Formats: sequence, C-alpha cells, structure tokens
Amino acid sequence: MSKRGDRGKPDEEYVKAAWDNAKELETLHRVIVEYTLIPTNREGVWELMLLANSLDPGAEFMKPIARYRVQFPGPTSTYLGAVLLQAVLRLDALVAEYRAAQARPRA
Repeated sequence: MSKRGDRGKPDEEYVKAAWDNAKELETLHRVIVEYTLIPTNREGVWELMLLANSLDPGAEFMKPIARYRVQFPGPTSTYLGAVLLQAVLRLDALVAEYRAAQARPRA
C-alpha cells in the first residue's frame, strides 16, 4: 500500500467518529450542527466553524445556541478529521453547558 493510502486511514476514522458524535449531539440536545470551512488570509490555513442551532419547539426559526471555531492545520493536529472531531466534542460541551444553564431555576 502506498504512503498516501496509509495517511488517509486515520483521517477517515476521525471523520467517522466526528460524524457519529455530531449525530448523537443533534439527537440528544435537539440541535442541528452547521459546518463552515473557509480559507484564512494565511496560505494553506483554514478556519472551521461549527454552529449548533436549536430545534426547540415553539421557535419560528432555528436559534444559534453555541459556536466553536478552530484553525486548521493547527499546532495540535495535521489531520482535518482530528480537528473536526475535537471541534464536535468541544461544541457538544458548549451545548451541554447551555442546556444545563437553561434548566437551572432562576433567582
């Protein structure tokens, strides 16, 4: 197998794990995850933004409740899939925090 084929395998696994985690996040917290990948002004560097839009009943439009941004490639990973997985897990934590704050009684 070529080196190129070997390099793609971990990235595919990260992307699959990110996808599975995002679907679980959407189901558990009643959100839709929106993905945006845009180039930055630095050559070869992209910004990945994930936005969680609430699907709460009674809302006319989807309401953004959490956002996470990260640049790729970054200091922690050269695999886009790994960065995507990290971003999904971080977005999950932000949404869980938001939902917990909503559930607390207000003084």
